[in-house]
Amino acid sequence: MNLPWLSVGVALTWLATARSSTRVIGLFNLSILAVFALQPSLPIRYLDFWLPLSTLGLTLWIWAIISPPERLLQTENWLSAGWMMAMGVGLTVLRWLPWPVPLTASTPPVMPSVIFFVAGVLAITALFSFLPRTISFAIGIFLLIGLLLILKSPSLSEYASFLLRTLNNQSPQAVSSFDIRWLGFSYIAFRLIHTLQDFRKGRLQPVSLQEYVVFVLFYPALTAGPIDRLERFVTDLRQDFCWKQIDWDFTLRRLTLGLFKKFVLADSLALMALSLQNATQITNAGWAWLTLYAYTLQYLRQN
Repeated sequence: MNLPWLSVGVALTWLATARSSTRVIGLFNLSILAVFALQPSLPIRYLDFWLPLSTLGLTLWIWAIISPPERLLQTENWLSAGWMMAMGVGLTVLRWLPWPVPLTASTPPVMPSVIFFVAGVLAITALFSFLPRTISFAIGIFLLIGLLLILKSPSLSEYASFLLRTLNNQSPQAVSSFDIRWLGFSYIAFRLIHTLQDFRKGRLQPVSLQEYVVFVLFYPALTAGPIDRLERFVTDLRQDFCWKQIDWDFTLRRLTLGLFKKFVLADSLALMALSLQNATQITNAGWAWLTLYAYTLQYLRQN
């Protein structure tokens, strides 16, 4: 493990044991940076920067839809929104540094274009706060489901890649459905949809923007889930850490069982289920069924 990721691990350990207010602020900043730092490099110019920035914009928009008017007007929340967008703009200075900093997958775009994008995000957020909630809700659901369809459909992904390549003056001949890989978007989208649905049913508790960003972009669950509920997550987030309340026997049993499932069961089954050589040597239905069940159990054990 290199030094930057070791530093992140130390920071997470400290934040887990910090007081509630300190933990929220720390995780708020770390989660925003993680969205950029974990995004893989993409062949479409600057897309690996625009997608994380769009993640921040979507999170801010949905929070504006589900929050009551008095929350939207609170100074704390607007300062948090400004700081979140300012962090995205601030990352553009990495293009001028003489040494590499592992916070963006590739060189960020120029600052004026990012400022223009951020201004549009804040303008749309303000618009959502004035629109009737039913209209804002419909727009939010339609947008999230539409993006999921584009990302999960190879034909739609290729068409989106063609458009983006054309806008960037890049060759459309190299279009691929793998050109657009949005880090953790499925998990993020389902968290956003969950909060929209709970808001529509009137069972969503108001949360600050910082708490909502931490819930949606929570660093340990960004790439592999799980999809949590906002109420449960925020309840834990607001509690101060206490060593005496930990059930060490339960914790150690869960950790041991999880490591056994991953490194003993799942990895062993993967040798059988994910081996190309084994797959090409299957000659009868019995081995085919055995491989099928091995793949299923391997997936279940890992998840």
